[in-house]
Amino acid sequence: MAVAPHRLVAPGGRSLADAAVAQLVAAACPANDYRDRRVLLIIPDGTRTAPVGLMFQALFAQIGSTAQKFDVMLALGTHPPMPADAINQRVGITAEQRASIYKDVEFINHEWNNPAALRDLGRIPADEIRALTGGLFAMDVPVHVNQRLFDYDQLIIIGPVFPHEVVGFSGGNKYLFPGVAGPGILNFFHWLGAVVTNPMIKRLGYHCVQYFLKQWDKFKNEPWGTLAHSTHGHGIGTDDEQTGIETPRIRVTLATGIPEAVCQKINLGYRDWRTIKQEDFAHREAEGIFLEPKAGERLYHLRDQPAWAGGALS
Repeated sequence: MAVAPHRLVAPGGRSLADAAVAQLVAAACPANDYRDRRVLLIIPDGTRTAPVGLMFQALFAQIGSTAQKFDVMLALGTHPPMPADAINQRVGITAEQRASIYKDVEFINHEWNNPAALRDLGRIPADEIRALTGGLFAMDVPVHVNQRLFDYDQLIIIGPVFPHEVVGFSGGNKYLFPGVAGPGILNFFHWLGAVVTNPMIKRLGYHCVQYFLKQWDKFKNEPWGTLAHSTHGHGIGTDDEQTGIETPRIRVTLATGIPEAVCQKINLGYRDWRTIKQEDFAHREAEGIFLEPKAGERLYHLRDQPAWAGGALS
C-alpha cells in the first residue's frame, strides 16, 4: 500500500479541482495495490456535508476495475436507512449510472438494530468504564459491529471531521464505532457523552444531565442513546432535589412546524418558523447575536471560559 499521509491543500477560499482530487487518489491508492481485493467504502449519510460523491467516483475510477469487489456502506449509526434515490444523491450519480456504470457496486445501509446483521466482538469491562467516567457508573459494554465488514479485505473511510456533541468529533474511527456498530456500544457511547457533560423523544422531553442522574432508578432502563440526545439540548445544568426545579445552562427554542403544545410538553421553547428570516440575524455580533449557518459542523468556545469549561471565571 502507498505510504500515508497524502495531503493536498486548496488555495484560500477555493476548492480543489476534480483533476487534482483524482491525482491525490491515484497517489494514495495505486490500482495494483487493490488487484483482486474486496474493497468496502464507508461513507456518511446525508447529515454530513462533504464531497462524498467526488471521492466515491474518483476511487471507483482508480481501483474499481482492478478490485474483485467494490461496495459502499452507509455509516448510519441509529439514523434511518437511506432509500435508493437518496443514496444516489449522496454519491453524486443518477439512477441510470447506478444501473450501468456502477451496476456491480452494492450499496449497503447499516442495520444497527438487526441482531442478525451484527457480529459480537466482546465486551469493554466495567472497570474500564468506571475509569472513563470518573466513577460515575460502571458496566460491561457489549461491542457489536456490522458483520458485512468481514466480507472485505480493505475498508476505506470517506468523510469529514466535524465537532459533535457525542464524545468529541465525528469522523475517523467513529465511522466504525458508532457508525456501523450495534445498539450496546451505540447507546453507551451517547450516554457517556452526556455523563461527562459534553456540551427523541416525546415521553421524556429534554433535560439537563443532573435531572436523569438524580433519578437514575427511574430512567436507567430507557435507551441510553435517547437519554443522551435529550441532554444534548440542555447539557449542563442543575436539578434541585428540594424544590424540584430544573435549571438548564441554556434554553433551546425550536423554529419549527411542530405544534407549540408539543414543544412545551418536551421542555423546549417554540417559535413559528414562518416568522424567522435568517438574514435578520446576520452581522449582529455587536449586539450579542451570532448566526452560524452550519452550526452542526463548526465548533466555538468562549474566549473567557467559565469554571465548568476549565477556565478561571466563576
